[in-house]
Amino acid sequence: MAEDTSDGLSPADIARDEMIAAGYVKPSRWVDTYRDIPFPLEVLPPAIADYIRATARSGNAHPDMVATFVIPVLAACVGNTRELGYKDDWHEQARVWTAVLATSGGSKSPSIKRAFAPIRSIQRDLRAEHNAAMDDWKALPDAEQRKTAKPKLRQVRVDNVTIESLNRVIPTHPRGVILGKDELTGWLAGHGQYKGGRGDDRQQWLELWSGGDIIVNRVTLDEPLILEDPFVCLTGGIQPDKAHMMLGQDDDGLVYRFLLSCPPALDDENADSPSVPRHTQEAYETACRALYGLQGTMVGGHPGPVRIRLTGPGRAAVVEQMQRIINEKRHPDLSPTLRGYWAKFEAYLLRLAIVLVEAW
Repeated sequence: MAEDTSDGLSPADIARDEMIAAGYVKPSRWVDTYRDIPFPLEVLPPAIADYIRATARSGNAHPDMVATFVIPVLAACVGNTRELGYKDDWHEQARVWTAVLATSGGSKSPSIKRAFAPIRSIQRDLRAEHNAAMDDWKALPDAEQRKTAKPKLRQVRVDNVTIESLNRVIPTHPRGVILGKDELTGWLAGHGQYKGGRGDDRQQWLELWSGGDIIVNRVTLDEPLILEDPFVCLTGGIQPDKAHMMLGQDDDGLVYRFLLSCPPALDDENADSPSVPRHTQEAYETACRALYGLQGTMVGGHPGPVRIRLTGPGRAAVVEQMQRIINEKRHPDLSPTLRGYWAKFEAYLLRLAIVLVEAW
């Protein structure tokens, strides 16, 4: 999918050339041709698809861009309350990471802002709950106040966050959080910034995508901080000439964990584009809040996800698509670079299925 720029190159072309020039990839390891495959809005419930179309019209953005930001929002609302079991020893939760590849001025900021509207609304509710809890705590007699833990603000969204601070945020909102950045370059550049660039932030983010327990040992902690299967969704934009930052110096696989979108540019921008109708906004927020209202289950006295099991036609459809991904991954004509993405598509097939099942 190509977006024309002033010099005739698409963002994907610019990204490829920058990576080759910087020595991150060889010419044979990048995509040479692109196909315009539109985002399949028809698979989404009408309330969500209508919001994506209306937001794109209002913000002079391509629907693909808005959809790329919306999907992680839906996934974050589901959080870790659901998992899909493909096999007895293979199950996935709806951790979704996406990135939009677009030049400056390509409507990334207004698109992500509108996609995150329900998240901001949910966070306002959490802030109001926290303020009320703080008022109650402050009203306690001094003796009781000293024996009562001070309320902590629950966060569904994080922004400027380090791994250390994320390790403190997640326990306050165990169903998960979402990180949304207008520009992912700041997030990428911040890995290890407080450790002279020698920290393991990037490696810990790799683990966060995969799930599983994370044990944090620090000399400043009295005891290890154990995060049981932390849930983090991530999305943002990145400019083509900075895309090589996603690869890193050793191509550690971070970029493969992102579902990337390179939306086509609009031929014309309408200075008098219509506002998103209020009923369309409300329907989108209602859909997101319904997902946020999902509850998990209790396993051994601890909260856990409800498992969605595949049966009959559903399993047959997933197996068919999984086999297609495997066949394409092994095809000799597939670039070696792209095989890393295809390997992650196997997990994303299940993760996106969770979002669709619960959204409908």
